[in-house]
Amino acid sequence: MSEELKLYGFDCPFVERTRLLLALKQLDYEYTRMQDFNPAPDWFLALNPLGKVPVLIHREQAIYESAIINEYLEDCFPKPTAFSKDPAAKALARILIDYCGKSFVPAMFGLLMNREQANAEAVMTASLESWRWLNTFLVQHNRKGILL
Repeated sequence: MSEELKLYGFDCPFVERTRLLLALKQLDYEYTRMQDFNPAPDWFLALNPLGKVPVLIHREQAIYESAIINEYLEDCFPKPTAFSKDPAAKALARILIDYCGKSFVPAMFGLLMNREQANAEAVMTASLESWRWLNTFLVQHNRKGILL
């Protein structure tokens, strides 16, 4: 079984999240930069039926969804650790990861990509709400200014 790591992706926050973890863990990997495609080609859909990046290939298995990839990498390559071993701190990190993936990143992407003046106020409001939630969460759970 191959221990080689292969990562498929393109420039987006979800791919960068995995690339940052690979760098933290100092893991060698082969990176294939995909074209931002729509629709995804059949060979890629065979790896990830959702048609999204990133996709990690390890031990001949395709793993997808960046948060899941990163937990997988943490399980397979535990040193250096990226997650706290404390269950409560780890749960808070997962809440933050989930929020950013579902709310924060889409709001920021919407703000960056908006080209319609008619949508500007709604996009800015959504972005500010997302920032406020994130700030409140961090202040509430990180009062001492240390990592979760």
